[in-house]
Amino acid sequence: MGAKSFGYHNFMTSMWSSVIFILLGAGGASAWAQDSTGSRPQGSDAPYEFGLHLGNLLPNQISGVEEIMALGGVRAGYRLAGGSYAEAGFISGNGEGVRWKNAHVDIRMDIPIENLLALAYVGADSVYFQGVGHAQKLIFGGHAGGGIMAHLGGTAWFRADMKFSFSPGASLYIGAGLVFRLGSGTN
Repeated sequence: MGAKSFGYHNFMTSMWSSVIFILLGAGGASAWAQDSTGSRPQGSDAPYEFGLHLGNLLPNQISGVEEIMALGGVRAGYRLAGGSYAEAGFISGNGEGVRWKNAHVDIRMDIPIENLLALAYVGADSVYFQGVGHAQKLIFGGHAGGGIMAHLGGTAWFRADMKFSFSPGASLYIGAGLVFRLGSGTN
């Protein structure tokens, strides 16, 4: 079953509307809701992040890649300023005769909303893939995405996000995983 049967374009329109709403409506927010002790969650001002995630890739108009694929990856981040991070990551997987490897870098904005962090990011991708019946290709492109993070305890956070990539074709990665925020203080 291809990605088109899931109302891909309607879903993308809704996702982009949500990202724009978050950026316009909450872009200036810079305060955390405090817990019952009056303190912010541990790691909310940490300069470093490291995370692991699993998810699915929904491809559209990519030669030889027609089925939804399970992928997994790692990411690392460095705080640039109060609510912004530079991130780099790697996502890969094999399935249905397709090989997929994606290395990416992006700039992320964190937007505190109550006890959650809303995320918005943009960046560049390099995708090395081989579709069914096609030769291996290395393609460069870009992406935009958004998501949420919730503090679990200690340095551990839960992160769920959607990353819309263009080139090759179009794809949507929907993933979730753990992030560990390390260090203390702000840069």
